[in-house]
Amino acid sequence: DHYELFVDGTRSGDDIPAGTLETAPAQDLAEGVHDWKIAAVDRAGNRRDSAETWSIHVDRTAPTNVVLLAVEPQGTGSWVSSSIPTFEFEATDDFGGSGIDHYDLFVDGMPDGYNPVPEGTGVCATTCSESFDFLPDGPHEWYVIAYDRVGLSVTSDTGFFVVETQPPLAFDHTS
Repeated sequence: DHYELFVDGTRSGDDIPAGTLETAPAQDLAEGVHDWKIAAVDRAGNRRDSAETWSIHVDRTAPTNVVLLAVEPQGTGSWVSSSIPTFEFEATDDFGGSGIDHYDLFVDGMPDGYNPVPEGTGVCATTCSESFDFLPDGPHEWYVIAYDRVGLSVTSDTGFFVVETQPPLAFDHTS
């Protein structure tokens, strides 16, 4: 005859007509993990709960922070001695959030070859390290966008550095 939706052990909403393949809770769910199941009810009032209970993680809050840590190999101040530097950064997600899914690294406004940096890999065990394509000598800027598992994002502040790969000019030492 109909179905009933239960969220966190409580019935949510009106009867769901038989044959319906989707429904939504009667009220918005708070952020966090919620368990849900369906019960089928026949015309005589007999009911059967679904054999399984499923979980859904509600996350409406973007990651809270992306911190730019360093550009390596670092010289003095913001000077870098490689045309293929490595960028170090980290991000956090609020308690109860879905967690960081991946990062996009941008240098001079351009993405890193559209190669997102996945969370939980060797490059992002605690802090992330990612190399960028060849960069010419001179000043550059960089930033990172962190995405959580539902696609919400936060953008870091912009960092600045200078690539200098040329050694000092030859000089004569006279005494």
